[in-house]
Amino acid sequence: MMYRTILRHPDAAETPAGGGPGARARRAAFLRRRLAGPAPAMLVAAITGWIAFAGAMGNAFVYDDWPFIVNHPAVTRGPWYRAWSEPTWPRGVGSDKIYRPLTTLTYRLNVTAFGDTAPQARRFHAVNFALHALAAAGVALAAWRLSGRPGAAWVAGLLFAAHPVHTEAVVTGYGRSELLAGCFGAWLLASRLRPTQIGRPEIWRQIVQTLLFAAAVMSKENAVLLWPALAVIDAWHYRRLPAGQRPGVRAWFSRVVGPLHVGCALACAAFFALRCGVFGWVYTLPPESLSPWASPMSHAGPAERVFTPFRLLWLSAELLVRPSRLCPVWSVPTLSPANQAAPDVLAGMLLAAGLLAGVVLLWRRRALEGAVVAGLGITLSLPLHAIPVAHWLFAERWLYLPTVFLAVAIGSAVARGGMSAAVTAVAAAVALLPASWSYAVVFRDDLTLHQETVLRHPDSFQGNKNLAYILLLEDRPLEAARQASVLAERFGPLLEVHEILARCHLAMGDPREALEHLDSAIGGDPLQAVRFAPYRQQALEMIARQVPSTAPSTTPGQVP
Repeated sequence: MMYRTILRHPDAAETPAGGGPGARARRAAFLRRRLAGPAPAMLVAAITGWIAFAGAMGNAFVYDDWPFIVNHPAVTRGPWYRAWSEPTWPRGVGSDKIYRPLTTLTYRLNVTAFGDTAPQARRFHAVNFALHALAAAGVALAAWRLSGRPGAAWVAGLLFAAHPVHTEAVVTGYGRSELLAGCFGAWLLASRLRPTQIGRPEIWRQIVQTLLFAAAVMSKENAVLLWPALAVIDAWHYRRLPAGQRPGVRAWFSRVVGPLHVGCALACAAFFALRCGVFGWVYTLPPESLSPWASPMSHAGPAERVFTPFRLLWLSAELLVRPSRLCPVWSVPTLSPANQAAPDVLAGMLLAAGLLAGVVLLWRRRALEGAVVAGLGITLSLPLHAIPVAHWLFAERWLYLPTVFLAVAIGSAVARGGMSAAVTAVAAAVALLPASWSYAVVFRDDLTLHQETVLRHPDSFQGNKNLAYILLLEDRPLEAARQASVLAERFGPLLEVHEILARCHLAMGDPREALEHLDSAIGGDPLQAVRFAPYRQQALEMIARQVPSTAPSTTPGQVP
């Protein structure tokens, strides 16, 4: 019977019983409190999350949707359980070691549930919008659980639902991994922010939280960072207990928080065991197998590994307050690793110091908001390359899970400023809707996507290269050749340039020029010789068909 103290939410109330005028008045007051709770904010946040991106319902598949969905054998055919034994990139197509089985499974269900014979972009978008709406509702609930103020739920839910930084995650098929991890993470956070009842083992609550964590990890690997974020929240709950009612650490762990963390450990073990069954025990690819253009951090030195996270932290902050800075595809040299204390790096350092100081101050004040801010820093560590396992340099969709924590913290902070502050923040969230609508149009199709990337970042290598490939696939070889020439002028005669030009010349009926570019692309590399063998064979066949005439020339009216 020890440790019977129950930590309860300050707004909690039991349903009144009994009859008579007094009981009816109490029931009316109880109903008013319920209506002032999180439910209305959750509903409006969910609706806003759908409205913010519904204009993208007619968008086509773009970019990584093709390997992840349209051309993935585990999505288009075979039994449903094949998703658990296949990488996210189809075998033989992508080299990156990505394993997100639950995401791939939802792709498969997206096809079979509607009886489609092939993936339909509109149906994938509809599921994505529903997931974003559900995540926004979870964020609103978490903010209410954190502060006990309805205003916090309104601010957090609407900011998260409407912000255009989430566009890439919501309106693309390949962004579903972010949506699933963020959705499960939001509801897990909402559940964990509620104080645990000491002395009463809440086994079902622990099981639900463990399943939410496992689902998030199986959706995207960066959700593993939710585990230390949960541990920080539990440490804050322990510190907030009155000194006379605080059990020993061992008793606290075994009775209250231990079951969840044991469950998290088992979920992580299961994930990595399945992943090792697909890829083996090697987690990251060797740097020499990756291009510096596509994975600059794989070739980064010690200084770049120290300074780059601060550059990316400042960039993330800019994107949150200046939606005009958003770009569909970030790549070098528009965004490059930092090797010195540049102005944006220094700004990122100041921002990181401010966040750390805030966590320390909130810890001293026993304010649970500090745990949420700490969770924000933890979940940002992988997108910012503080944990060096990501290959791509930066993507806006990576911010989806961290912004769950950010929106909850902002909602709680703003709600403390009173009704006027909350109303102002809600108005700001609504004002973000036009930016989300206009940015969602950028992802309409591949050509629009990469044209917009080049327009926003003229020096982007990946944007220029992808635009050339898309023009080639659109059967516009002359424009593709011009775009390849732009690549050559800015970045030199790279392999990609020679490949694009070779394919352009083949499409325009000039096999000899194509052969010259193929020879330059191969350069004595046997692997490249195998890769470009079909194009070389096509060029040789075209040359063989171009047999010059040996008949003597004549003029009109002349007898040979």
